[in-house]
Amino acid sequence: MSRLKNYTRGLASGYAVLAVNVVYTLVSLRIAWAHLSEEAFGVWVLSLIVAGYIAFVDLGMGSSLARMLIDHKDEKSDGVYGGMIKTGMLVFLIQGLIVLIAGVALSFLLPGWLKIPGDLQDEFFWLMIGQTTIVMLGFQTRIFNQILYAHQRMDLQHIAQIAQFGVNLFLLWRCFHAGLGVYSLLVAQFGGWLVLVSLCIWSCRSCGLLPQPGKWGRANRRQFRELFAYGQDIFWIGLGTQFITTSQAIVISHTLGVKTAAIWAVVTKAFTLVTQLVFKTIGIAAPILGEMHSRGERERLRDRHRVLFRTISAFSGWCAVVFVFCNRPFLAIWMKGEVSWATHHDWLLGFWLILLTQQGIHSNLIMAVKQIKGLKLAYLGEGSAIVVGGLLFFGARGMDWLIGWSIVCTFFFTSCYSVWRVRAMFGLSFATLLWEWQKSFLGIVAVLLPLGWVVNLSVAAAGAMAQFIVLGLVLGLVGAAFFLRLVLPEEWSEKLQDHLPSAMRPLFRIVCGRKVALL
Repeated sequence: MSRLKNYTRGLASGYAVLAVNVVYTLVSLRIAWAHLSEEAFGVWVLSLIVAGYIAFVDLGMGSSLARMLIDHKDEKSDGVYGGMIKTGMLVFLIQGLIVLIAGVALSFLLPGWLKIPGDLQDEFFWLMIGQTTIVMLGFQTRIFNQILYAHQRMDLQHIAQIAQFGVNLFLLWRCFHAGLGVYSLLVAQFGGWLVLVSLCIWSCRSCGLLPQPGKWGRANRRQFRELFAYGQDIFWIGLGTQFITTSQAIVISHTLGVKTAAIWAVVTKAFTLVTQLVFKTIGIAAPILGEMHSRGERERLRDRHRVLFRTISAFSGWCAVVFVFCNRPFLAIWMKGEVSWATHHDWLLGFWLILLTQQGIHSNLIMAVKQIKGLKLAYLGEGSAIVVGGLLFFGARGMDWLIGWSIVCTFFFTSCYSVWRVRAMFGLSFATLLWEWQKSFLGIVAVLLPLGWVVNLSVAAAGAMAQFIVLGLVLGLVGAAFFLRLVLPEEWSEKLQDHLPSAMRPLFRIVCGRKVALL
């Protein structure tokens, strides 16, 4: 199967997952919001975030294993591939036990520091125990996700995730109606995990991605050292990323209270979903770039990275503009006016999305070629600066200050560093990276921003539903036409057309038209 076909399959199924995830998130949050108090809702959100930090006991070994399997997946009969899998399984077993111990310890220590109300501390304790138990179980079986990733079969993993969301939502609804309260969330997560892991195991076996009997090899110290050397760099990047993207809720809980943290989790949910939409295009490209590097295809690697950067940057600009104009009416519809949110917050988040995307594309390449070097320090420095600055100076001043501080940190740490590294890697000029590669992004933003402003003024007096529909349709359709005609590469357009129903292909060809050399 060709790389482009793997990419388009993974991307199409990835967006199907995101669509299901959007439905699941909106419905599940609405169900939880209706059945829980704001404080209990905030306690649940905080337990999820803390469990995410505990998962960094992984030390980057999961991502490291997936990358190492790419180097050995073409030869399954020499024992190295199977030995690498066995080594990873042993490491994950030990790490899972450490996760459980850490979760129990933090269950006792965190309630006071996070200012959890006294009547909710018992619930926080058992939520933490349940969350870390589920994380621990995930460690024991995550090897099958890494195998699918290494073989560029993320489409199968995405199908399993869709089934997971369905089971999770069904169990959540049933358990809330059965009166289990906040513990409904644990039952739903466990049921979803069970479905996910069962389908991933079946996919690996049915596709022949596991070594044949007698070809498994043995776990050994050399492979562990290889995994750990790369994994420790990935760990610091992952920890920094967690600080960058999720620490705001913890900072807000500590400085403004758990109720405000709950509101933050709700009003930024659309931002989180849009970020996932954009970053899906980056993550699916990682194993393909890693394979090019392993096979010494340097010129093709540089060309593919250029195309990816221009295409995904323009896509992030389109998504950011739609988010900026549509988030406020969306919140008014979704939460029925129960929470308020200032428009300038959306402008800050939209700018941050673009900055995160562009540095993410470059950083993804650096990690794919296993030349991390100082990138881990940039991520860790950015995340630490956001947390420390938020706790000491900006958190208590309000959400806009905290978002603005996050933007400043992203620019001066990972953004500047990743641009410098890619320039040095391919011998490019700053003018190429900061101007030539930005034309598609600048073009789509220059078209959509004034259009959004005009449409927003024209529907300002209408209701939230009308605003959301009109803004979404106009910016979505115009942005899609601009993106397909002027940004999307010809090869990608042809592949996308092949996957469309025959009735839609003539319209698609008309929209795409003849490519203009913005890219």
